[in-house]
Amino acid sequence: MRIVRILIILFSLVLTSCFFHDNIELTEKYFKVYENGEYLEIEELLSDSLTIIDGDYSKTYTTSEFYEFFQWDSVFKPKIKISELREKNNDIYITVTTYSERLEFLRHNPLITNQKLSFDDGEICTIEIMDYKNFDLYQWSSRRDTLVKWIETYHPELSGFNFDMTKNGAENYLKSIELYEDKE
Repeated sequence: MRIVRILIILFSLVLTSCFFHDNIELTEKYFKVYENGEYLEIEELLSDSLTIIDGDYSKTYTTSEFYEFFQWDSVFKPKIKISELREKNNDIYITVTTYSERLEFLRHNPLITNQKLSFDDGEICTIEIMDYKNFDLYQWSSRRDTLVKWIETYHPELSGFNFDMTKNGAENYLKSIELYEDKE
């Protein structure tokens, strides 16, 4: 009888270890493959839907919607560094430093955020941007609005780039930045 109990306990330990997920490892892998533009690998790390929360803004993406966003952001060639990574109650809290061509133009290169990642069955289900360490809304808005107005005046064929969250929209955003900087 004692051997049966031991076997049951060992079987339970083996079975539960199969379901253990290392959320720190998942987080690090997510940002690495995100930076490298490897969507198929990211898709394996995400639940069927991913909710991104940023202040009052909250959007839940299906995998195909997130793929579109991912393509948009990839155009700007983000470089991502993680620091202050810690786990609490199955959530991961991190500080993320992001560099990109768009952020450089908006004078927020790098952009430093504190984020919380939540998980469901070993997959990322929520990314919450809790706060910005170096964000100046006035400067960001001013640079963006200046670019939008300049494009509307001198290159109206690119108008609307700032609302087009597709890969094509991001390419137009970059083209707008290049045209604007060439005139400076």
